[in-house]
Amino acid sequence: MSPEKFESFVGVILERRPFQVFTIEINGGKRFEVDHPHVFSMRDGAWHFWAPGGMPIWFDYDSVSHIFPSSIGTPTRNATPR
Repeated sequence: MSPEKFESFVGVILERRPFQVFTIEINGGKRFEVDHPHVFSMRDGAWHFWAPGGMPIWFDYDSVSHIFPSSIGTPTRNATPR
Protein backbone atom coordinates (compact mmCIF):
# COMPACT_ATOMS: atom_id res chain seq x y z
CA MET A 1 0.00 0.00 0.00
CA SER A 2 1.33 3.44 -0.88
CA PRO A 3 1.77 6.16 1.78
CA GLU A 4 -1.12 8.11 0.23
CA LYS A 5 -3.48 5.12 0.25
CA PHE A 6 -2.53 4.31 3.84
CA GLU A 7 -3.16 7.90 4.93
CA SER A 8 -6.52 7.89 3.16
CA PHE A 9 -7.49 4.53 4.71
CA VAL A 10 -6.58 5.65 8.23
CA GLY A 11 -8.49 8.88 7.68
CA VAL A 12 -11.61 6.93 6.72
CA ILE A 13 -11.53 4.64 9.77
CA LEU A 14 -10.79 7.56 12.13
CA GLU A 15 -13.76 9.53 10.78
CA ARG A 16 -16.37 6.74 11.05
CA ARG A 17 -19.42 7.73 13.07
CA PRO A 18 -19.97 6.26 15.46
CA PHE A 19 -16.25 5.71 15.95
CA GLN A 20 -15.28 2.02 16.02
CA VAL A 21 -12.33 0.87 18.11
CA PHE A 22 -9.64 -0.87 16.05
CA THR A 23 -6.23 -2.43 16.58
CA ILE A 24 -3.05 -1.76 14.64
CA GLU A 25 -0.34 -4.39 14.53
CA ILE A 26 3.12 -3.25 13.49
CA ASN A 27 5.98 -5.39 12.26
CA GLY A 28 7.41 -7.44 15.10
CA GLY A 29 3.96 -8.21 16.51
CA LYS A 30 3.40 -5.13 18.68
CA ARG A 31 -0.26 -4.17 18.84
CA PHE A 32 -2.06 -1.12 20.06
CA GLU A 33 -5.74 -0.40 20.34
CA VAL A 34 -7.09 2.86 18.99
CA ASP A 35 -10.02 3.80 21.21
CA HIS A 36 -10.43 7.44 20.21
CA PRO A 37 -10.11 9.19 16.84
CA HIS A 38 -7.93 12.03 18.16
CA VAL A 39 -4.97 10.01 19.47
CA PHE A 40 -3.10 10.22 16.14
CA SER A 41 -1.04 12.81 14.38
CA MET A 42 0.99 12.54 11.18
CA ARG A 43 4.07 14.42 10.05
CA ASP A 44 6.33 13.80 7.08
CA GLY A 45 4.87 10.33 6.55
CA ALA A 46 5.36 9.20 10.15
CA TRP A 47 2.37 8.56 12.37
CA HIS A 48 2.41 9.30 16.08
CA PHE A 49 0.07 7.56 18.50
CA TRP A 50 -0.29 8.43 22.19
CA ALA A 51 -0.84 5.19 24.05
CA PRO A 52 -2.37 5.06 27.54
CA GLY A 53 -0.03 6.48 30.14
CA GLY A 54 1.42 8.95 27.63
CA MET A 55 3.64 6.39 25.89
CA PRO A 56 4.40 7.61 22.35
CA ILE A 57 4.44 5.13 19.47
CA TRP A 58 5.89 6.18 16.12
CA PHE A 59 5.30 4.19 12.96
CA ASP A 60 4.99 4.64 9.22
CA TYR A 61 2.78 3.02 6.63
CA ASP A 62 5.41 0.41 5.79
CA SER A 63 5.68 -0.84 9.38
CA VAL A 64 1.97 -1.73 9.69
CA SER A 65 1.25 -5.40 9.18
CA HIS A 66 -2.49 -5.45 10.06
CA ILE A 67 -5.38 -3.19 10.98
CA PHE A 68 -8.43 -4.97 12.33
CA PRO A 69 -11.52 -4.38 14.51
CA SER A 70 -10.92 -4.74 18.22
CA SER A 71 -12.92 -7.18 20.29
CA ILE A 72 -14.31 -5.84 23.51
CA GLY A 73 -12.19 -7.15 26.33
CA THR A 74 -9.16 -7.93 24.17
CA PRO A 75 -6.02 -6.97 26.14
CA THR A 76 -4.34 -4.86 23.43
CA ARG A 77 -4.53 -1.39 24.98
CA ASN A 78 -0.76 -1.09 25.40
CA ALA A 79 1.85 -1.81 22.75
CA THR A 80 2.92 -5.26 23.90
CA PRO A 81 4.22 -8.23 21.98
CA ARG A 82 1.61 -10.84 21.21
